[in-house]
Amino acid sequence: MTGRARKNLLISGGALLLLVANAVIFMPDGQNIFIQERCGTCHRFRGKGGLAGPDLTDVGRRRGTIWLTRQIKNAKTHNPDSRMPSYDHLGYIEIFALLSYLKS
Repeated sequence: MTGRARKNLLISGGALLLLVANAVIFMPDGQNIFIQERCGTCHRFRGKGGLAGPDLTDVGRRRGTIWLTRQIKNAKTHNPDSRMPSYDHLGYIEIFALLSYLKS
């Protein structure tokens, strides 16, 4: 790992720590975000919801937080043919709350 890569990793880690600290204080309700953003229209979760997208019941065991965050922000980063819309309007605290709900 180069010095620059190490520095970027440290900065990213510090930003993530700050994000987590802020999220704990101002954590929105991940279930409400799931409902408001209509995730259940396409995705199944705990036996309820749509079938167009993958079942999200155990997504926290299958994918890491960074991968899931990128997928939510813009699914085309992983699959250019994805039909999932971008949720780039969600902030990282909202995504963190949503992922916490999905992993619960």
